[in-house]
Amino acid sequence: MLNTVKNWYKKLPDRKPWIDLATAVLTIPVLVTVIIINIGNLKKDGNANDTNKTSLTPTIIEKVVNQYLIPSAAETLISDNTDEHSLVDDRESPTPVCNLDPAPYEIIFPKEGENVYVDPVCISLNKLGENFCTTQWAYRINNSSWSTYTNDPICLYNMAGGAVTLDIRTKSTVSGREKTYTRKFIYGNPVTPSQTFSSPAITPSN
Repeated sequence: MLNTVKNWYKKLPDRKPWIDLATAVLTIPVLVTVIIINIGNLKKDGNANDTNKTSLTPTIIEKVVNQYLIPSAAETLISDNTDEHSLVDDRESPTPVCNLDPAPYEIIFPKEGENVYVDPVCISLNKLGENFCTTQWAYRINNSSWSTYTNDPICLYNMAGGAVTLDIRTKSTVSGREKTYTRKFIYGNPVTPSQTFSSPAITPSN
């Protein structure tokens, strides 16, 4: 085989151009191989860079979040040497700032057993003590039905004359506790004494 190639080569009229041609032909595969290898290396480098970027991104975000983390309101309160359980208990069952009993009252008018002639009869109440929760009252006359609870003054209109039993019930609007007061008096118009007139005597004339 080698002898055949040698004989063929010796018979060529001008050897140099053919040598150049053979060299060029043999060089093409080498260049193609080098190009393919370089392209493959570039792709590998690109994939490596993408992998590095992907792996670094979560780490950077995590550091930023940890650096600028803002504590919640509850953590701030606890950090000020405040007991967490006491805060919860205060919100669930706050301590009232006023007395839960209904405020005590004194009936100023009418007095016990007093004869009353005015119309209407407006009851005068005097509050005793301080720091009581809001108190309302209802009333009834001679064991009738109770009125609604209110803060309005109690005035009695067009009452029938005779003995009157007034019941006043106070109630705390916070606790619902109640207390009842009773006052008895007499209502009626003043009696005007009757006047006696004497008619002149008529003497018959003779």
